[in-house]
Amino acid sequence: MAYKGNFIGKWVFNYWPARNKSSVLTIMEDGTASTTNGTWYQWEINNYNQISIFNDGYVLYKGVLNGDHISGIASSEFSGNQWEWNAFRHILPIITPILGDDLSKGWWTLRNENDEVDDNIVEFHNNGEFVSKNYSIGTWTLSKEVLTIYTANCFLKYEARCEDGVIRGKCRNQLGIEWPFRLEHTYVPITPKYKTAPSQHISIDVFHGDNHEKKQESKIILNYLEENGIHYFYHFTSSLNIPSIKSLKGLYSWKYLVERGIAIPDAGGDEWSRELDLKEGLEDYVRLSFCENHPMAYRKKSSNLVLLKIDIEVASFMGTLFSDINAASPQHKHGGSFKDLKRVDIGAVKKKYVSKDDQDFRKHQAEVMVKSYVPQNYIINLNQF
Repeated sequence: MAYKGNFIGKWVFNYWPARNKSSVLTIMEDGTASTTNGTWYQWEINNYNQISIFNDGYVLYKGVLNGDHISGIASSEFSGNQWEWNAFRHILPIITPILGDDLSKGWWTLRNENDEVDDNIVEFHNNGEFVSKNYSIGTWTLSKEVLTIYTANCFLKYEARCEDGVIRGKCRNQLGIEWPFRLEHTYVPITPKYKTAPSQHISIDVFHGDNHEKKQESKIILNYLEENGIHYFYHFTSSLNIPSIKSLKGLYSWKYLVERGIAIPDAGGDEWSRELDLKEGLEDYVRLSFCENHPMAYRKKSSNLVLLKIDIEVASFMGTLFSDINAASPQHKHGGSFKDLKRVDIGAVKKKYVSKDDQDFRKHQAEVMVKSYVPQNYIINLNQF
């Protein structure tokens, strides 16, 4: 029998070895675990040195402890996918390269662990320039995995490496005083620590209206849905997100929000689900279901979920896609035509409850994927919350 203490600590977490995806997983005594990518899990010990690590039903990792190594099978309860995973006890820091292309995407925060020096919002330019909210223009270089930043007219010199997925190091001023610091993106797109609505001073290019063009088959598609008793689509979300949806005037894809640094209080998904979206080119879509009782809703135990009803008119948008099963599954088929819509099993999506053993379980999770955003005027019941 494994003891809880055997698992507590840091692990090199190869959560998707087939795609060379790994992170550092910290398993904590309180039954939670987190990665340096910003994903939080719960965990528990089973018999025979077996651990279960899970994230709100999105994904379940089951593994067996053997010394300083854990290996096992991971599964998605919604897509039906299974894959091997493993973890090794983490002893020395893992040093990974800092990529200049990553630095040049969006704003960053220099968090100075020095009470006398304010945190600093910065932006990296590809030409080696460094724009600082506090100290105007500076310079930066990358050499042998070390990031060097000069700012405040070279009075401050920052040097950092990426250790365990965190960019950190020391700052030294010209008086010879040193202190530690961290470099963080101004947003972390998928983590439950966001519990407040975003600032009202949001990106000015969020959509405030409906500029979706319509498909040539729009009338055929809408008639087909109505004739088959599909009067609404559905989207589950945490009640914590309602103020954000109202202030942003609609639902947005995770890619759209990430690119603009907009944090959602209780975002869904994790790095695994987003990797799947990226693999399929579906990162810029808002996901809707045909059914009111999507299986995911029964797994989101940590949130007070609300069910948003979406006008079926969104099916007529030019960029809208239809998937015959959960689009996270490699077996799914999707497309934007009426022919693609007809792949959806209407009988399966209209079932009131479908167990995992039901032959229609996967078909019940067919999706409508709306490009980039769903304007708030298509969310029928938004004002009820």
